[in-house]
Amino acid sequence: MKNIDYKRIFNKGIPTNIINLLTEIYEYKGRQNIYINNKNLEIQKLKKQALIDSAVYSNKIENINISKKRIKDILLENDELQNENEEDIKGYFELLNSLYNQETFELLNTNLILDLHYQLFQNSNTKMSGRFKLNDNFILETTLEGTQEIKFIPVKAFFISEYINNLCNKYNEEYKSKKINSLLLTTAFVLDFICISPFNHGNSRMSRILLNWLLSVGDIKVVQYISLEKIIFENLEKYQNVQQKSSYKWHDNLNNYYYFIEFILKIVLQAYKEFESRFTSLENKKIDVADNILKLIAQYQKVSKNELINLLPESSKRTIERKLNVLLKAKKILKINQGKNTKYTIKQH
Repeated sequence: MKNIDYKRIFNKGIPTNIINLLTEIYEYKGRQNIYINNKNLEIQKLKKQALIDSAVYSNKIENINISKKRIKDILLENDELQNENEEDIKGYFELLNSLYNQETFELLNTNLILDLHYQLFQNSNTKMSGRFKLNDNFILETTLEGTQEIKFIPVKAFFISEYINNLCNKYNEEYKSKKINSLLLTTAFVLDFICISPFNHGNSRMSRILLNWLLSVGDIKVVQYISLEKIIFENLEKYQNVQQKSSYKWHDNLNNYYYFIEFILKIVLQAYKEFESRFTSLENKKIDVADNILKLIAQYQKVSKNELINLLPESSKRTIERKLNVLLKAKKILKINQGKNTKYTIKQH
């Protein structure tokens, strides 16, 4: 029987490459609140898009696809669901959103895992949602020749409750003790969950729900703004390979967790880099709009708002109006006339 013991895994010494990745991640993490606490519209858009991407790409990994129009219809417009694919994507979206909005973290337990699975498939008609598998199963892969081979043999159905209960208890014990780095603990927990595969359906998606949620609980908030699932999808072959390598001899307590851990740390780091890059570009864009307005007013001496809108087609009307107000308050420009005849000019100092 597999002995889940996170102290044994991590007390042996952590490889240098893993330490280096953790160090770099925590450098980015130290800056995340600078961006997140800036409650502007762009950051909220980024958060909404990441949630959509997570739901769409987690299901794409399972070859579940819908059109871009239907993505908008069911996730943003609450349109009626038309098929199982839409039910699966909507369920993922709603569950992840509810977990991100939780104010407190419940310690893990068997009933919670069952409830998460039930919520994940609450829109479907599957009879096994929120219930552990009743029959043994295999994780298969399709070869280049088109035949299927057994990739991994998960825990037998008879032992699932015992394994999940033990897994949750081990996680809770280390989470409360805070002696093991939360990133390492979360990724090891997720790999063990994958190897147990407690459900007939949806184990892979459940593992990614748990990954996002537990990382967010551990203050790796970037998962709420950049979709890890999208990055995983872009590196799908590698994702599948590291799962296989890290699960080798799992039942014998001889598996190497670090193949999987390294992959997850790398995608978290990539997410942080993308997050900072996007936020920096948003800030630069704001600066550029204000600068461009000043340059145009200086060039034309007197310019109306509509003229600025035509001269700056890449900027929205709302952005230009907002920047004009900022420049007026900063006393860098003056407003001439009122109503339709309003124009702006540079304030002479």
